[in-house]
Amino acid sequence: MSTTAHAVGFSFVEKLAKDLRDERLELPAFPEAVIRIQRALQSPDTSTDDVVRILSSEPALAARLLRMANSAEFRRVDQNITDLRKAVARMGFNMVRSVAVAFAMRQLRKKDTYTPTAQLQLEQAWEDSLNASAACFVIAKRFTRLNPDQALLTGLLHVLGRLYIIMRAKDMAELSDIEMRQIIDSWHASIGKAICESWGLPEELQHAVEHQDEFDVAQDGDVSMTDVLIAAKLVAKGEQDGAKFPALRRVGVALEHGVSPMEQHDTEMKSVRASLSEKRTENNGWARGSARRCVTTRLRAPYDYPRRRRAKPTNNRPAPNIDRVAGSGTDTADIVANSCSVVFTYVPAGAPLNLVRNRRRV
Repeated sequence: MSTTAHAVGFSFVEKLAKDLRDERLELPAFPEAVIRIQRALQSPDTSTDDVVRILSSEPALAARLLRMANSAEFRRVDQNITDLRKAVARMGFNMVRSVAVAFAMRQLRKKDTYTPTAQLQLEQAWEDSLNASAACFVIAKRFTRLNPDQALLTGLLHVLGRLYIIMRAKDMAELSDIEMRQIIDSWHASIGKAICESWGLPEELQHAVEHQDEFDVAQDGDVSMTDVLIAAKLVAKGEQDGAKFPALRRVGVALEHGVSPMEQHDTEMKSVRASLSEKRTENNGWARGSARRCVTTRLRAPYDYPRRRRAKPTNNRPAPNIDRVAGSGTDTADIVANSCSVVFTYVPAGAPLNLVRNRRRV
């Protein structure tokens, strides 16, 4: 590692340590709703209603959670969910956190404030996160007894250290591509582990993030989340040699007699990845850029409703103070969450819209 890269990497660690001491560790540029969800989930006293209130403040994020709850990969029953509270209950807090992190990472990629080097690293981190999380989910679900939802979260969060470095280094134009890569390779795992620890995540997840690059180390004991993450990263890279990489053999996905056990689950992996990235597949029918999402909201506590008699909001009849977007779309969801209601309508790109607004100011 060059002297410049070493000095910059050490400055990241110093900054991280200071943030940890001050208990204000937050990834720069993360959306406010994602940060609030992360803070809420750190408390064991947080309820489903608390999470629903936060999700309702960010309609796009709420819509993504609802859509994932109704996707083929995560739907436990045949009935579709149109209620945000039920979606949170169905998915669980781990999946809520996963959806929030994926949403935040997608938002980061839209910003144009990064240097070309940082933008390239950010795109690569996003792709690696998607690939690893999908592989983690399938491996844990099909080959181990570990919680697949937590495995998916582990796969998403394994790039946290890289994100921290990229976002902190965006103004350091003097760093070359090679120096940036050196910093990430040397520091990302330990920084990621520190962030996960500060967020109060399970120790097995922290351990997996910290030791994610130990590809040739044979772990002892039962199959762990570390094994799953390492195997997932190897699978994403196309590695299949169980003799060279012990984690592949331990979780049971190593190449045997010329056949990869993961081949039969390739469609499931692609579907999970698509659910996180909003790309279209045969299962979920969504493609990034293929549809236009129109979301307008008016949020009002129940006690602020007008005094004249009005029907209570339900899934079929939202409160009259909500802005409604009417179009020719096929996927409409009325989300009634705690003390507020949000109406989402999805319409095909190019379809005419009829916007009907409540005249009463909120």
